[in-house]
Amino acid sequence: MLLSTAPALGAAYITGGVAALAIVASVTSTWLTLRHQRSLALDERLLTLRADAYLQLLKHQATDPGYRQLLPPDVASVFNAFASEEVHIALGRVRESRDESPENFARALDLMVSQIRSELQRKQDRGPLNLVGRWQR
Repeated sequence: MLLSTAPALGAAYITGGVAALAIVASVTSTWLTLRHQRSLALDERLLTLRADAYLQLLKHQATDPGYRQLLPPDVASVFNAFASEEVHIALGRVRESRDESPENFARALDLMVSQIRSELQRKQDRGPLNLVGRWQR
């Protein structure tokens, strides 16, 4: 009698083991999916805040075409918190070039706006933007 139940008991153990592995795999897969979705949501939130900071910077430029003044606190706080290091560097180049030739200043502005566009659109511009007429009054 004991020998006749051994194969059935072995099959039950194997089935139980497979079921346990399936549960562990399902929980792990769900955890990884949720972690990835959270990461994507954080990236999306950062992109939204970064876009707002860049738009505020560009709107400020309309009142100060040469970036001669420091940014107003409401613009600077958002910009400093969320702008990428590359855009900070590009803005620094704009400020450095404002006392140089108009061509250098225009080129620095072009590079800054191109960097902003590439971050927000997630693709590089194909060529120079030539924004000189739009940036100066």
